[in-house]
Amino acid sequence: MSQLLHSRNVLLCCLLLLFILISLLSFRTANVASSSVEYPPGNGGILGNTLLRGINRDDENRKRHESNQNANTSHITIGTSVKAPVNKRAEPSDVEMGEGDDDNGDSDGMDIVDDDDDATGSGDDEPSEDSADQIQNWTEEKKDQLWTASFEKGAALQCVAKESKEDARKLLDAWKVNSPLDSQYTSYNDLDKNGWVTEDEAKTDPETLKREVGGDALKAIGVDLTRLQSIATLHLGMTDEWEHEGTNAYYNAEYDALNGVIIVTEARSPEYMVKEGRAPHGAAVPDMKHWSDITFLEWAHVAGSRVAGLSNILHMDVDNPESVWIAEKVIGGDGLPEEWAKAKEISPSTQEGQALLGSPNGGGVGWLLAQHKDALGKKAVRGIKVFATPGHPERMNVLFRIGRA
Repeated sequence: MSQLLHSRNVLLCCLLLLFILISLLSFRTANVASSSVEYPPGNGGILGNTLLRGINRDDENRKRHESNQNANTSHITIGTSVKAPVNKRAEPSDVEMGEGDDDNGDSDGMDIVDDDDDATGSGDDEPSEDSADQIQNWTEEKKDQLWTASFEKGAALQCVAKESKEDARKLLDAWKVNSPLDSQYTSYNDLDKNGWVTEDEAKTDPETLKREVGGDALKAIGVDLTRLQSIATLHLGMTDEWEHEGTNAYYNAEYDALNGVIIVTEARSPEYMVKEGRAPHGAAVPDMKHWSDITFLEWAHVAGSRVAGLSNILHMDVDNPESVWIAEKVIGGDGLPEEWAKAKEISPSTQEGQALLGSPNGGGVGWLLAQHKDALGKKAVRGIKVFATPGHPERMNVLFRIGRA
């Protein structure tokens, strides 16, 4: 009997100790919660959720975490100079989340490593070195860095695009990014102020577009070949409000306002032209230099009241080496499909899709959506397709399908 009584007392003591421990834990949790900064849950994938979890800690833990950032993180840059820490995977290089361009040599503010500002090839002058030759000379370390950098950038862009303006701002604040969420260029006159000249070109021959992209692809995305408007935006300088020599940069595209389609045919940024020695001596790079800014203003001008109807952005004949390598890695060893029906849609919620979105060609699309929510609404990339020009397996086209976030 005495043994039974002793066992009961031991049990009661254990329960009492357990109760005290739970009470102390609850008290500590309440104090931590009251001192933490709460941010809305990110729905943009691993990157956003990881960063937000790190932010919602008590002050002491957060300070200790931040003191170790320099040694343990790479960076994502939004805009031109502000960097936000991102957990390292392997050994990523700096990633710029600026307003992207799209062509062979640049990537509109979205520079990876030391690149500058462009990325779409279709119809452009041939680069000085073939993309395949450049890729062949890359080290495995460079490839690993490029993949990690592009994946992280794409994940961040998708995070920001999916949130409301208020919550996107909180995300940027959480990443210690002070760049304005809205583009500062909202007036069509901003083009003239920065030395850009718009020329309405002769409409592209429908048969040419069918050959370059494929009739099935154009039909699938709803392009009306009779309604396309061809616009060349050229940085020639010496406008009424820009008294400097231009860089000869250009962003050319076909716009179908009724069906919400932009087909990017050529793109070379001001910084790319200067770097490659293709700008006149003394040419000045304008503040307004990114593909996303120029293309949005042209789209808004053409679309008018239909501006929010943007649903597809297609980059023709992409030959930017970084974009080409990322796409080929995603597609695998079978090569690019030449038939639209065989082109697999890649989800931007996957690492592969986020890497494509973070490529030089994808970055401009992501930033255009993130930075123009007032006009476009809350939109994000919903799917990506990579396919070849029919009969030309070496010529890559990339479609970004856009929808409500």
